[in-house]
Order: sequence, then C-alpha cells, then structure tokens
Amino acid sequence: MSPRALVINTAFIGDVVFTLPLIENLGRAGYAVDLVARPGHGALAAGLPGFDTAFAFDKRGRDAGTAALVRLGGELRARRYDLVLGAHPSVRSGLLAALARGRRSVGWGPVGYARRVRRGPRFIEDALSLAEAVGIPIDVRTPHHPTTPDPAVPADAVALVPGSRRATKRWPHWASLASRLRAAGRPIVLLGSEGERDLADGVHRDLDTLGWPLCRAAAALAACDVAVGGDSGLLHLARAVGTPVVMLFGPTAASRLPPDPGRLDLAVPGLPCRPCSDRGPRRCPLGHHRCLADLSPDTVFGSLQSQARSP
Repeated sequence: MSPRALVINTAFIGDVVFTLPLIENLGRAGYAVDLVARPGHGALAAGLPGFDTAFAFDKRGRDAGTAALVRLGGELRARRYDLVLGAHPSVRSGLLAALARGRRSVGWGPVGYARRVRRGPRFIEDALSLAEAVGIPIDVRTPHHPTTPDPAVPADAVALVPGSRRATKRWPHWASLASRLRAAGRPIVLLGSEGERDLADGVHRDLDTLGWPLCRAAAALAACDVAVGGDSGLLHLARAVGTPVVMLFGPTAASRLPPDPGRLDLAVPGLPCRPCSDRGPRRCPLGHHRCLADLSPDTVFGSLQSQARSP
C-alpha cells in the first residue's frame, strides 16, 4: 500500500496553483496525495501523479465554525496519513493539521506541526521546501495542470482576465485594450468569476466564461493564443496549462515568482513607490494607483502581439 500524504492549502487559486509542484513531487515519490482546499480549487490537482482525493473546506462559509473544523479533522484522521504538509500559514490550517494526526507534519504556520519551515522569498519554492524538509526528492519545479483545450475557443483568441481578489492588482484600461484587439481581428475570451462582471463593462468579447468552474476555465485558457491580466490566480493557471501570458504588475513584484520564459512581466518603469506589497494591499497607500493606471493600453497591446504563439 502506498504511503499517504495530506496537503493543506485553503488560500486563493494562485496559491493552489503554486502548490501543484509539491503535490506532483509527492506523487512521483510514491505517495497517494489528498488535498484540503476551498470548494472547487481541489479540481486543479486532478490528473497529477498520485493525486487521490480533494476535501472541500469552505472556511468563510458553511465550514466557518469550530464544529466543521473538528468534523473534517476526524475524516482526515481516519485516513491515517504518513505525512501532513501545511502550505498555508494560518492558525486554522495548523489546527486542521494537528487534528489529522499524521505520523510526520511540516508546515509554515505557528501551531499544529511537529516541524515548522520558514517561507522563502519565492512562491512555489517555498511550497517545495516543505517536501525537502522531509527528504522528498524534487524533480518538478513548475506548475502543471493537465488540460485538454476547449475546442470552442478559437486558436488565435486572447484571454482577458480583469479580476483579482485585491482591487489594487486590477488594471483599469480593459475596454481600450479590447478595442485595439477587435480592430486587429483577434477573438477575445473574457475570464473570471461571476462577481467580476462590473469589471468588464464596455469590454467587447467573443466568448464570456465569467463564472465557469475552474476546470472549464482552464480548458478555455489552454486553447487561447495568449492571456493577459494582473498578478492573479487565473494568470498563474494559464501558465500551468501552457499558455503564454502578459502579466501586469502593480503593487506586487515579479521577483516573487520563479523566472519563466512563457511569462512577460510588465510594470511602470521608474515608479519609486512600487512594489509596495507582497500580495497586494487593499488600497493604494498613496491614493493614486499609478503603478497600474499609468500602464498604457498601447504598451500592453504591443506586448501581447510579441508574446502570442500565433504570428
């Protein structure tokens, strides 16, 4: 029987994407791997080597209370994990790891683990450090989400991803960019959550996938020629399915991500106030948001033309 491992990551989409190499390396090392994640996010690990079961944990909804935490902890404990890895630094994730009672446990959080590992300067690498701490060999260092491209998406389509959990990571010029793409004859696919429709006002699109489940959104991204958006989970997912991206960096820094030839990073040059945050502040500390407001649609359009797979 294969040893069993549990990975806990109840953060946002991008954080789970960054955890995929950890899950894949565990699977390649012979582990059957389970994942605790927010509802729908566990599907991102489907198809990876060794992946077994996703446990949905709606920590801000139906599972917000102590009773739900204890109940899930009991379910996990019954699976008798050899290894529990906490890829999220919250106390709640640590308590869940403690309730799972794995033979070995390693995590970033302040409580709940037999061994604590400090997060590193780069995403993905800090997740892999959890496996390295227990001697798991690291053969894969980039996110991979096995995906069949959606045949309904034109091969020369451009994916626009206007949303982000943090408003300060949202670029404000989507309608202008869409007009330039339309004039160039490029089909446009709009991606994001159902709650981001207000960000798409005035944006022409040939296909609207707002609110699609992650696996369908991944298939749409895989079919697109190139994707563009802020430092957000769907852009990181686009790289995981192999689509070139143009990523617009405002308050955050591209240096938190490993180098990637399929990702073109754009930022306003010479702006002394950026970057100002690891993950994006809730509002611009200076009130002007120039780090994204000053990034022109012409610059973004030209970068898309150079980054696209199609000539």
